[in-house]
Amino acid sequence: MCNGNKQIVNETDLQVYALVKLVRIGIIIH
Repeated sequence: MCNGNKQIVNETDLQVYALVKLVRIGIIIH
């Protein structure tokens, strides 16, 4: 159960990190 929860959190963190990265790239291009 703990491993499953960690996996979900990691996936969410990666999505958030990717989103922030895209936003930063957008700002740089803008």
